Amino acid sequence: APYNPAQPANAQYPALAQALTHSNLDKCTPRLAAAIAKHQPAHPAFAVHKAQALHASGKSREAITYYQQALAKDPNYLPALRNLGATQFRLNDLSAARTTLEKAVSLHPKDSLSWLELARLLHTQRQLPEALNAARKATASEPELVEAYKTLAAIQTDSGDRSAAEQSLTAALGQQPDEVEVRTSLANLQSSTNPTAAEQGYLAALRLS
Repeated sequence: APYNPAQPANAQYPALAQALTHSNLDKCTPRLAAAIAKHQPAHPAFAVHKAQALHASGKSREAITYYQQALAKDPNYLPALRNLGATQFRLNDLSAARTTLEKAVSLHPKDSLSWLELARLLHTQRQLPEALNAARKATASEPELVEAYKTLAAIQTDSGDRSAAEQSLTAALGQQPDEVEVRTSLANLQSSTNPTAAEQGYLAALRLS
């Protein structure tokens, strides 16, 4: 059946593909390719699941081809845009990744994960003001997203705003109090300004380790 982005997909096909990606990856990818050809070749979800299986198998460059196939079917398909940009970033194709992720957040401005990937990319490129903006968009879109606060704090630290970084890490702990990495990072920041709080933070991290 032709893919209509305004209508929900038949759930059995994406569900089957998603289940297959979690085991037997060597067998999974050809089965997904056969499913794409046999069942619903116009639906982008199949191509995305195939790409994810390839990525999990360490075949990231091959995965890009399938993300691009998904976008050929639906240029606005968020899972394909976000994952393509993230994969390009991991492969150090920073220019292509930035273009892809900027398109993702332009089309889907409330998608916290796309903003998060873009923030990380911009941080890597040392585009700190732009990275700060993207990280703040991520936390605003999903206030429970601990990784967004961690990224925001890292960018704020590199920008010289250690006080703001402490606030971001404190916000992260408010969402996930047992996060050892966040407690350690916060203690590191506090070590020069508030040794007592830093000591308490280190001890709390040790107890949670």
